[in-house]
Amino acid sequence: MNLVEKNRHSIGLIASALIFFFMSSALVLHDGVGGSAGLLLIMSLTCLGFLQNRAPLSTAERLWVVALIAFFLSGLISTYMANVLEENFLHSLDVPSRFLLVIPVFFLLRSLPLKPGVFWWGVVVGAVSAAIYASYQRIHLGMFEARGGVNHHITFGGLALSLGFISMAGFSYFSRYRLRGFRWGWIIPLLGLGGGVVASILSGSRGGWISIPALCGFLIWMNRHYLSRWMIVGLVLLPIALGVAAYNIPSTNIKYRIQVGVSEADRYFKNGDHSGSLNHRFEMFKAAWLIFLDNPMVGAGTSSFRKEANQLWEKGKIRRIGDIFTHPHNEYLSAMSMRGIVGLLAVLLLFACPLYYLFPVLLHTSAKPYAAAGILLNIGYIHYAMSEAILDRMVSVMFYLFLMSIIFAYVRQELDNSQVAKS
Repeated sequence: MNLVEKNRHSIGLIASALIFFFMSSALVLHDGVGGSAGLLLIMSLTCLGFLQNRAPLSTAERLWVVALIAFFLSGLISTYMANVLEENFLHSLDVPSRFLLVIPVFFLLRSLPLKPGVFWWGVVVGAVSAAIYASYQRIHLGMFEARGGVNHHITFGGLALSLGFISMAGFSYFSRYRLRGFRWGWIIPLLGLGGGVVASILSGSRGGWISIPALCGFLIWMNRHYLSRWMIVGLVLLPIALGVAAYNIPSTNIKYRIQVGVSEADRYFKNGDHSGSLNHRFEMFKAAWLIFLDNPMVGAGTSSFRKEANQLWEKGKIRRIGDIFTHPHNEYLSAMSMRGIVGLLAVLLLFACPLYYLFPVLLHTSAKPYAAAGILLNIGYIHYAMSEAILDRMVSVMFYLFLMSIIFAYVRQELDNSQVAKS
């Protein structure tokens, strides 16, 4: 037995600590995601080859690896065909390369004994920390839009919202905490949910809020056998009541942002007024669609949106937005314009894999919370992709890839443990 195999449990403890650091610091440290992800990658490259008796990949896990490779290849093909002679060729592959780098981390984590507590506590601490930091930025620093440690308020708001809802998947884990017979653990995931929602509101990013009905709907559906009719009605009305309250609290700026958005859209469609952030997005959507029509199969290249948009402006087809934006603030249109149909299929495959893998796992009691966490993460990103090129930003793409791989590893661990218990 080699040294690494002999110390498998010690390596598992270190990996568990890095998982906790990854989730708890992702939104509050400047390089919280990159730092912990980098350490996990180094560990995987160092230890993976020495670990023995690894469980074979399931069909769904193989599909996940295929999706990661397919996403990278879609970026490579479009970049090669569009930018092969340009100096930014390698730079254009910076984000797509992360889809390959997460693969060894995925293989390592599924081979180690991981501590369940660090996952759930890491999620809750990350969500609550995001709310505290966002409050500090808004109240003490006077920032109009809180952005935590990720330096972009849209990314910060979306990821905080995801951590908040993922906290609710740990309800069964935290319910074991008692004090003199009183079950107080249910408060912990609610704190995580509240923290994620507060951080998202303080970020001022509106796009992620469209995911809330689907996230709440999934949680209600998953727990439908344990909820009475009146509890379900209450859970449906609660986010509506919170939304109305947040809308009417001046400090959240929600009412102002919504009114501005409605006014901008009205001017755009009635008067052709292109001023305002929302109207800029309409022009970006239009530009992305026109770029896609010119390059339908492999797109115009992963870093070509600004150049192509400027050319469309020079031809008088759109307003000038290319000097401001490098992507169309929509992941699906971004994939179509920069990587064509090949890129769009890669995005759809990436989002489909977790649903294909995790929905059947909801039938397994021990693995169900982790499966729910992965589905909640996926639902959030599917919706965030409608208003942001969420897979084109380094922090958001690494957060998704590494957290989903972590969740897959915990699911595999629970399924293997239950299989051993039955035998």
